[in-house]
Amino acid sequence: LVCTIRFVGIGPLRCHYLSDLHLESQGFDARLPKGDVLIIAGDLCHARCLDPAHTDKYSVDQRDRVLRFTDRAAASFAHVLLIAGNHDHYDGVFDETTGLFRRHLPGVTVLDNEAVEIAGVRFFGTTLWSDFEGRSAASLSGTRRRMGEYFFVKMRSRDAEGGETLAKFRPEDALQAFDASWQALRRCLAEKCAMPTVVVTHHAPSRQGLNPAFAGNGLDGAYASDLEGAIAGLTNVPFWVHGHTHIRRRYRIGATTVLTNCRGFEGKDVSARSFNPDTFFDVAPTSCTALTGGLAASPP
Repeated sequence: LVCTIRFVGIGPLRCHYLSDLHLESQGFDARLPKGDVLIIAGDLCHARCLDPAHTDKYSVDQRDRVLRFTDRAAASFAHVLLIAGNHDHYDGVFDETTGLFRRHLPGVTVLDNEAVEIAGVRFFGTTLWSDFEGRSAASLSGTRRRMGEYFFVKMRSRDAEGGETLAKFRPEDALQAFDASWQALRRCLAEKCAMPTVVVTHHAPSRQGLNPAFAGNGLDGAYASDLEGAIAGLTNVPFWVHGHTHIRRRYRIGATTVLTNCRGFEGKDVSARSFNPDTFFDVAPTSCTALTGGLAASPP
């Protein structure tokens, strides 16, 4: 079965992409280019600060930096797409982050395990999280003690009497979020007739996306999953954008080009020197065909 959709008068979409601006602790005043789509692949800020109810100086200053940036982005691009990264949940409640972004960032489309279609191209966005090196007990244990989200993020739960309470976000919660993201992406890509799909995640889908300065330090499982076997079978995902690892890199998995352009922390990350807000790719809204495969039910 072949389904063909023709878009008259529509050329390739120019998509700029960046991530890890970390506006919770630093400004970003670099000139923004003009384009069709700006993809922000997570770690924009601490989303909690966007609620005007928080009037402390830290929240007010951070909110000003974020709104100044998103206003400039909306003026420069026809579409601004955002997904949450791990840091976006910091100082807040896991379940509330997406809602805060949607309520307080006008002109920004927030994607959370879902897709949006723009001029014949579909963009699927999700944090993704990670599978902790194939659900390794050692990886789960090691990240629990060393990743900030397990200290600074809360999650709604139920106490013994059934009442709502707040508990620490755990690696097991992140693994559950990974499973939900994976299933949502599978459903999206398994549709019988699909436009070219650009996948946007915060966490890396391959060890090729790890920062070589930190690879092998015991935290690889918190930054990347080995999804190469599944991605290699895809034919309708020309680009996959991720963040999180504070590098700028381009690599291939099968027919998919994987891209990352992380800013990181200026003055702290050497890799931040390669960050370039002018980085882009062009994707053509050409005809689309039925999938021959899709993603496997479980990651390899």
